[in-house]
Amino acid sequence: MSRKHVLIKALPELNAFVVRDQKSTNGTFVNGVQIDRELVGLGDVIRTGNSLFSFCPTPPEDEPLEGEIMIGCSRSIRDAITSLHQVAPTDLKVLITGDTGTGKELAAHTLHLASGRSGAFVPVNCGSFPESLIESELFGYVKGAFSGAERSREGLIASAHQGTLFLDEIGEFPLALQPRLLRVLQDHEVRPVGATTGKKVDVRFVAATNRDVHEMVDGERFRRDLLARLNEWPVHLSPLCERREDIPLLIAHFLKQRDGERFAKTFNADLLEYMLLNQWLGNIRELAAAVARLTLAFQNGTTALETLLRQAFGRLPAPLPMERKVPEPPDAEFLKQTIALFEGNISGVARYFGKERQQVYRWMERFNIEAD
Repeated sequence: MSRKHVLIKALPELNAFVVRDQKSTNGTFVNGVQIDRELVGLGDVIRTGNSLFSFCPTPPEDEPLEGEIMIGCSRSIRDAITSLHQVAPTDLKVLITGDTGTGKELAAHTLHLASGRSGAFVPVNCGSFPESLIESELFGYVKGAFSGAERSREGLIASAHQGTLFLDEIGEFPLALQPRLLRVLQDHEVRPVGATTGKKVDVRFVAATNRDVHEMVDGERFRRDLLARLNEWPVHLSPLCERREDIPLLIAHFLKQRDGERFAKTFNADLLEYMLLNQWLGNIRELAAAVARLTLAFQNGTTALETLLRQAFGRLPAPLPMERKVPEPPDAEFLKQTIALFEGNISGVARYFGKERQQVYRWMERFNIEAD
């Protein structure tokens, strides 16, 4: 960094910051684009020389940054961890939503550990069983219940007695079997296939899905009463691209897992900037795989940025920058303040919104705003 590199001014009324380069030697970049003056918000990535910054909310001192096995410092992940700890001592059923790879099973396991239940944590992927097998796998069966049932077998629900049963991908649960699951939730009793009587169970139910189950209810593909039972306490996990401040912590964690901590310094500013600004459509799972491939590349002595990028992403990623999320169209006050921040420079305003200058002028005309 230069001795005087960048000036940053907070704008609490906009929940944003003005970043101005101070004629630095190496320039100031926001989300991969060199700027003279820019309006930035939470999650935007600022680069000054070989240093990377991102604004994120400051956590209260008494609020932990990590759960037992969940890692992150972002507001969204801290809110999720806090919510899990709040509901853990209760018997409320929890529904965890989020995109694929956001860590829903880790969240469920965190809930189980915080609950203090003495039984096992039993994960079940509802989409991994054929419909013909899921009933016997979940509920168990008695000897002679069907062809090949040469002895009785306890189901997965009963095996989670005094513990937690995690029903992952609950949106894949067969509609025909949903009444049976609802009965277990209501009566705390499981009846094996072929049995005439049930067995009382003490099971904490946690479900998860990456699908819109409310839309499935409207389409009559999921029972409304079952959703009401499963969704007594909702917890949502945001995609990784909305909590970029967690990425360096997750990288360090995955390096440690693979005994790759000695390669941490190999993550120079160029490589880390690509890692921070990637969209990570596969979320944490995709990031973990990228770090695994990078660790192997480091072990083989690879240092060239292009080779490391191909190793991390399986291809040479598109050039930066990250797509900016801004209001469209902005309201009058937001547009007025943005024009003021750029001191009437409409080209700068247009660049910020990712629009042509003519579009900014049309907004100004609509809201009766002058450039000065």
